[in-house]
Amino acid sequence: MRPIGVRAGASEPTLKRLPVMEELQRAYASIETSRLRARAAVEVTPTGLLAIGGMVAAVLAGSAAIVLAARHSAAAPRLSDRRGSTRSRR
Repeated sequence: MRPIGVRAGASEPTLKRLPVMEELQRAYASIETSRLRARAAVEVTPTGLLAIGGMVAAVLAGSAAIVLAARHSAAAPRLSDRRGSTRSRR
């Protein structure tokens, strides 16, 4: 069985690239203050934008899980707050 996209007897994949996916997206930004002047430029393909969006989504999902865990642990009663605990009587 040959891999997907490879013709019989061919060593090169035959997958076609879409011209839209190869176009570079360009963005420029600049900021000037009394002490600082900064300029930035970036070029990214649509595939790269998709990858960046996936990474941002993963970071946001991870931070939401951390916040949820912190809230859950803050709401849970501590062992020393239970009735009959020797530490709470001091």
